[in-house]
Amino acid sequence: TPRGQGAGGLLGTASTTEMERCFAKGDVTARAHVGGLAGRRYNGLSKEIYASGNVYGERLVGGLFGYLNNSRCWDSYAAANVNGKDKVGGLIGTYYHNAAVRNCYAVGKVTGETNVGGLIGFVDLTEATNTGMNRIYQPYNSYWDTETTGQAESPGGGEPRTTRQMTSPHDDTTYLHWDFNFVWKEDTSKEKNNGYPYLRLEETDRTDILPDFDSDLFPSEYGRRIQGKDDSLLKIFALPAFKSLIATMSIGIVFSFVLYYLLSKIKFFAGVTLLILNLFLTLFFLLHPEPLILHIYISLFTLMIGLLICWLIYKQNLNKQPES
Repeated sequence: TPRGQGAGGLLGTASTTEMERCFAKGDVTARAHVGGLAGRRYNGLSKEIYASGNVYGERLVGGLFGYLNNSRCWDSYAAANVNGKDKVGGLIGTYYHNAAVRNCYAVGKVTGETNVGGLIGFVDLTEATNTGMNRIYQPYNSYWDTETTGQAESPGGGEPRTTRQMTSPHDDTTYLHWDFNFVWKEDTSKEKNNGYPYLRLEETDRTDILPDFDSDLFPSEYGRRIQGKDDSLLKIFALPAFKSLIATMSIGIVFSFVLYYLLSKIKFFAGVTLLILNLFLTLFFLLHPEPLILHIYISLFTLMIGLLICWLIYKQNLNKQPES
């Protein structure tokens, strides 16, 4: 329970990194930049995270983050009670430069004196005023419970809902476009999360994952958990990794055969041209923003297909040469 600045249930400050599928439960106390998960969050994506407990501070106090700057927060929630004086929010205390929130909610009690919000307590437009460079994005499909938070307003945006609208069976206008197949789960029994949706990562241990992928080749973004009997028929070919793999290989094969057809009459340069173009294709996939090792394997496969076709072209040209 730190009492300085920049304190969180998991991290004091999280900068230039991705936070995924993590949580914190407990009490956090500090003077400023206090969050249920992290006090300060800079330059990164946070997704499928949550925090519960009690968060105490004076300013920039939030149920999940005290301060969000140039960062994204997707598919997350805060059930922590938040108590502060200034810039206090159920999810985020202060929302700053280039910050964005999507598919999130807050339900903990929020208490403060100035700049208090059910979802986001305060939006800092200082940089926008000084430089004109600040971009503030309105929270997208994100909500706070006006009854449990005790807050009717959220200066940083979000949509107010009642407890009935947010708990199972939730209102049709709540949780629009949320992924209840892979990310979220309905609390129909109201025993797991008091009726509010919870993240599927909360349902099983880390041993229940799909399937035995090497963590470097298939990181967590590419392998979804099997969560309970209703999801037990989940197939690997529905995963982003497999789709990416098939798409890349298909492009390589089609690309090579099209070039074979177009270049087959250019006897001397066909093989070399095709090889060069396949090398460019390989570089393209290596530069694609996906796990590097995955695309190395895919690109090598594509290059092998190109080399095979080059060999076929060479054999065909030999067979067409007139006998002396």
